[in-house]
Amino acid sequence: MSNASTITNSDISSLDSQHYDRSTSSQEFKKSNDSLSKTLESNGVLNDFKLAIKVSSTNADYVVPYKERQGILSRFCIIQQYKDPHLYPDAVKVFIVFICAVAAIIGPFQASILFPALRDIEREYKTTATKTNISVGVYLLALGIFPIYHSSFSEMHGKRNVYVVSFMMLFVFCLLLCLVSHNITTFIILRFFCGVFSSSVQSLGAGTLADIYEPERRGSMFGFFYLGSLLAPLLAPIIGALLCNSFNWKSTQWFVLIFSIVVLLLLVFCLPETSTDFRTKKTIIAEMIKNQQEQNKNSDEYEDTFDNEKQLEPNENELASRILSREPSVMHYKKIGKSNQVVNPDEDSHDFREDNFDVLAPTLNKVTTNTTKMDAVEDEVADQQLEKIKTIISENLQAFKKTGHYKEKIDYKLFFKLYFVKPLKMLLYLKHPPVILAIAFSSVSFGVLYYVNMTLEKTYSQPPYNFKPLYVGLCYIPNSVTYIIASIFGGRYVDKRLVKYKKEHNGVLFPESRLSYNVLLAVLLFPPALLIIGWCFDKKTFWVFPLLGTAIFGFSSMLIIGATNSYLTDEVKGSRGVALNNFVRQTFAAVACFTSDKAVNAMTVGWFFTFLAFVVLLASMSLLLLKKKSEYFRKNYDIEKIKLQVETL
Repeated sequence: MSNASTITNSDISSLDSQHYDRSTSSQEFKKSNDSLSKTLESNGVLNDFKLAIKVSSTNADYVVPYKERQGILSRFCIIQQYKDPHLYPDAVKVFIVFICAVAAIIGPFQASILFPALRDIEREYKTTATKTNISVGVYLLALGIFPIYHSSFSEMHGKRNVYVVSFMMLFVFCLLLCLVSHNITTFIILRFFCGVFSSSVQSLGAGTLADIYEPERRGSMFGFFYLGSLLAPLLAPIIGALLCNSFNWKSTQWFVLIFSIVVLLLLVFCLPETSTDFRTKKTIIAEMIKNQQEQNKNSDEYEDTFDNEKQLEPNENELASRILSREPSVMHYKKIGKSNQVVNPDEDSHDFREDNFDVLAPTLNKVTTNTTKMDAVEDEVADQQLEKIKTIISENLQAFKKTGHYKEKIDYKLFFKLYFVKPLKMLLYLKHPPVILAIAFSSVSFGVLYYVNMTLEKTYSQPPYNFKPLYVGLCYIPNSVTYIIASIFGGRYVDKRLVKYKKEHNGVLFPESRLSYNVLLAVLLFPPALLIIGWCFDKKTFWVFPLLGTAIFGFSSMLIIGATNSYLTDEVKGSRGVALNNFVRQTFAAVACFTSDKAVNAMTVGWFFTFLAFVVLLASMSLLLLKKKSEYFRKNYDIEKIKLQVETL
């Protein structure tokens, strides 16, 4: 008789339940949150921080004991780890968001700070403009690929571990870049690894916000979080230019090194672990092990194992910790909520399975989907994962009964699949036509954005302009300002558009309702913006005129980025859509950096940007097709089948 079969249905239901179950846990959460809110009422910022830093009778029930804190160097964190991150006082939540926003700056900042210094790097290393552009391209490639991996690792090991380790490694590679990059090849390799480790906040920052804020309060805080990423392209070239003027180009990398140290200190001392999955899994698995042991004690098979010798008892907490730290099947396990309960949309909901991680994409109140198929897929994935867990528990208990030790064999093949293959399975979503159509135009427009950035830096550095690095950096202000304007007003337009659409369609919202006149305006502005930039540079006009084009281009490109990100968030259900879009568009951006110099030299600036204008117009047809055929795609293509493929190892 298999011991796995004696796991009770109640154990399985417990492990498979959503962390914030709508019928019970959500109500308990509300009661505890309301109780704490009353305690914190009118206490002020200082008292909020006292409550989060010092353990007292007021917050003792909400704080994780010191010895049970999660994450690397967690003993040094002055902010207590709360059992339920939603219960942090408001001032502390804002502070956590501030830390994430500061950390999020470093990725795009490190990409943009080099723009004013590219010609200096070219001269020092005695290389070509193409190779210096490659140093930007490989960084962007790493910035696009590795957030997928960071997100997967955080699901298994917690966000704090990934934050701290990634910024420790970023410090190491920034230091190496400053000290040992004596040729262009070494510089490119070290830049790639800087991109690998600075990209962690791109995926984890939004997840941290989702951990501490309820869905109805996330919108404004996501705006605060993304403000850092939007300011980076504005501030980085200016700071880089000032440093190049005062010192040399390597001073830009010393600045990033110092910045990474500041962020690392903030993460170590001020950012607690906000993920709760690992701790919850350990508790539930320990309970399953305990129940299994109780059942084994009553079985004849168990009693006869050692011929009446004293039976050693495995410690369920020790075994649960060991299973979670050594068994890939359990680390991979993700709780999947059941959606068969009826929930009043006007009531508070804590369903984190469909978190919205984009500032321009407020959560849809009601998106029609095939819930029957969704439930079936979720049940199938959950059953597969639970069978693995039951087998692992049974194998460990059997090994302990026979030898007094737990099962020592580690499935390294499964480890490889979990850490290296599983994150890339997200690319399977590209088989879904609406996803590939949305990403197609988003990626093309993002690639064109980097053609503009690279051309701007090169052209203003050469005759007849001959701008110094400082003035080149200042030339990025117009498009950066319009990025921010478009992100603010574009988001507000989408909000109003959704309200109107909901009224017109009896409260039903579809993802493509976000694609409206905002996208049409962007498509109409793209070609003239590119033509202004290209031909003004080609004809060597007064330096202000190309910047008029970059300002228009910045506005239109941000409208596209916002619209497609929000569409993908709803279509793919959560942050996966944004991560996938980021993966593909950063790849396009890297290609732009690799080919920009050669393309301009081969075609001249004017004709190359004319070609880009036609490419953008052609790519915009994908959004038109998506808008017109959206209902057909919903009826004939099942995204839930792809979800099952992604979730299965």
